[in-house]
Amino acid sequence: MISKANRKAKIEIAGEDFREGLTAVISIRARAPIEGQTKNKTHGNSEVSGAVQQVVGEALADYLEEHPKEAKLICDKVILAATARIAARKARESVQRKEPTDWREAYLVSWQTALIRIQKHRKSSR
Repeated sequence: MISKANRKAKIEIAGEDFREGLTAVISIRARAPIEGQTKNKTHGNSEVSGAVQQVVGEALADYLEEHPKEAKLICDKVILAATARIAARKARESVQRKEPTDWREAYLVSWQTALIRIQKHRKSSR
């Protein structure tokens, strides 16, 4: 479903586009206690993160197959997130490129204006 919509939109989808706005509450019981039980501590644990990724991936795939309307909404959201990410990158690159040029242009315009004023002043003082 996402590939059809992606072909229409002609954009590159990244993993971050799927994860944007995604929230899940997961309860994990590990054999060895995990220090602090925080996301940072569990994320670094390869045993826990691998198992969680597998279980969540399977459950999400099953859910999306059973609920095509919700799957379509999620696909639309993913495409919107990808479009926003690409637009933000282009805007950032544009600003980074234009900033020095705009400064130079402003400097040249003010310099040229100053020269014109000096020339006018010289002509009027003669």
